[in-house]
Amino acid sequence: MKRRKKIQGYLENSKLRILYYLRILSIMKLRFLIMKNVWRTFRLVIEREGLAHPRFRFPAVLVLMVISVFSLERLAIMIVMPERFEAFRVDTILQSFLTGLRFDTVVACMVAVPALAIILPAPRNLLLNNVFQWISGAYGGFVVALVFFACVADFFFFQEFGHRLDYKVFTYTHYDYIQQIIIDQYPLLLSIAATAVFFITGTVIIRRVGFSRVQTGGSFIRGITWSALIVGLVILGIRGSIGPKPINTGPAYFSSSPVLAQLTLNGCFTLREAFVTVFYRDVAPAEYYDVPGDDDALLSTKQMVAGQNDRFLDDSHNPLRRVTQTDKPRQNYNIVLVIFESLSWHYISALGGKDGLMPHFDELAEHGILMDHCFSVGERTTRGVGGVVSGFPDVLGESVTTRSTSVGNFLTLGSILARRGYQTMFVYGGQPYYDHRQSFLGSNGYNRLVFEKEFSSRTFRTHLGWCDGDLFRSAHTAFRAAKKPFFATLLTLSFHRPYEVPPGNFGPIPTSCSNKKQCRAIHYVDWALGWFIENASHADYFDNTIFVFVADSPGGFLSPEKQPEDFRIPLLIYAPEIIGTQGRRISTICSQTDVSPTILSLLGGNYEHCFFGSNVLKRQPKKGFAIVRADNNVLYFINGSGLTEMLIPWSQGGYLFQLEVPDSLEPTENEEQNHALQFKATGLLQAAYILNQRGVYN
Repeated sequence: MKRRKKIQGYLENSKLRILYYLRILSIMKLRFLIMKNVWRTFRLVIEREGLAHPRFRFPAVLVLMVISVFSLERLAIMIVMPERFEAFRVDTILQSFLTGLRFDTVVACMVAVPALAIILPAPRNLLLNNVFQWISGAYGGFVVALVFFACVADFFFFQEFGHRLDYKVFTYTHYDYIQQIIIDQYPLLLSIAATAVFFITGTVIIRRVGFSRVQTGGSFIRGITWSALIVGLVILGIRGSIGPKPINTGPAYFSSSPVLAQLTLNGCFTLREAFVTVFYRDVAPAEYYDVPGDDDALLSTKQMVAGQNDRFLDDSHNPLRRVTQTDKPRQNYNIVLVIFESLSWHYISALGGKDGLMPHFDELAEHGILMDHCFSVGERTTRGVGGVVSGFPDVLGESVTTRSTSVGNFLTLGSILARRGYQTMFVYGGQPYYDHRQSFLGSNGYNRLVFEKEFSSRTFRTHLGWCDGDLFRSAHTAFRAAKKPFFATLLTLSFHRPYEVPPGNFGPIPTSCSNKKQCRAIHYVDWALGWFIENASHADYFDNTIFVFVADSPGGFLSPEKQPEDFRIPLLIYAPEIIGTQGRRISTICSQTDVSPTILSLLGGNYEHCFFGSNVLKRQPKKGFAIVRADNNVLYFINGSGLTEMLIPWSQGGYLFQLEVPDSLEPTENEEQNHALQFKATGLLQAAYILNQRGVYN
């Protein structure tokens, strides 16, 4: 019976997959007909008007070839990643392709500008010159090849992150280990060879078609008129809009699906947008969203983060500054805060994820306090670290943790505990300069930094750094030697490309796991965690230590699309001798910004801060919230009831959903709630921007 059901399920999936590919074929056919008719119309116009001339044919051929390359990439994405698009109708996919023409045209017209600058004023005898024709054709071939190579990179980027090329190209590719991962994990040589083929083919086609005829005679006025018209069309193509402002990514979000929007865009366009974001770091939320005024934003945020025992200090520059009274005597417990790389709920059975990948974590969850509705503030480690140790939701553009303005001038849990007399340390198996961790943490309360060269255990290393087993062994050694209360933040790295772990048997991997390499990596991380807790339990520091486990961001093969439910991460507190072994769950909506206030509540006493969070353990169930910003600047706000607002850059209004864990997200309508959540989301983001701009988040 089970075998029959399995066969029936396989046949049903095969049928759906065949229908999906038939839809792709129909889209390819329609796309081909459109391009064919465009070229035919173009030829009729230029021949009728006497414009069958390189001045017009050459840039036109170049533009059409660039647009065709972008279209081929979209088709490749749909063919190789069918599971992401099977749910969409043909007309929706077709709309994505047609809307994508606008973005493709922007890039194509931009690369055609140098060609126009050379071709339009060129005299007839130069246009007849064979060398000039080949040089011009080589430029066109180079452009086509460059766009093709960018599309290849964008294809693998989309496959890994679920969206187009973005700021990570500028902020990460200069690291040597990232370069090594690209060389080892991706077909770089094959891509270069294919790019060379495109260069040669593009050169030949553009030279032959673009310079097929050099006409004599013709009206001078007509030539000038058409030249001016073509220049105007190219300018219009670059703007992508006839309105007062040029095109942005907004039109790609014609539906509520971020993954469909990313299919609509192209990597070159988003890379241009990312360039502005990276090199002009102070990006105001008002450039993307409809935000409230500064006073309203700060007041709204103040009301959201206020706890029952908070006394605000009436700081006009930073209205969030307050003193929290825990109503408990101060205790100097040790704190071990472990931030797991890329660990979303999908990999944890206790959170509704895949069984058998993290059995040690699941066992700890049975005897600790598990917050099963916790969300990360974003997609990257830089943002996750800022959310966890600084209680900050981050801002647009570069993360505050990588900015020079944050050095020595940013609130962290380490700075608060250092004032209490704690030894504060950060332990990480990678390089100290990566993501500015050494400068940010070292100048903001962490008085001991343990990076790769300071590790006492060095058994297995990847391009990223020492494995998680070495991380926990080195940390364990440091904890045993500590002479006073310590607060340690550990950041893992083994569940990250290249997903290489030490040889050995770390327990059985579930047979249902489709990506064996990543499954082995996450299983190894759990094994290392189990080793650490087992050895720590026999050490003197164990009974007086609170262990806190959280993740930096979602990642890996089980969460490629980054829908709001994908940003749910673990938050677990484990301290058998302090909170007991009777496990419990807290299902209040919370965020990484709540981690530091919750830890401080366990330590007792009073503390001054301006965190964008509060103590989850005493929060009323419906008072929680979480704000999440994806790398494509789609903003999610989740209230205490699971109502989720999705705000798209440069668009009016938003989309409202009802979120139910583990992975249910259903559209809903409530205009009043829609407006209220929009106001809270944009107000909170604006408040973070204001405090960072003022330099008072300290």
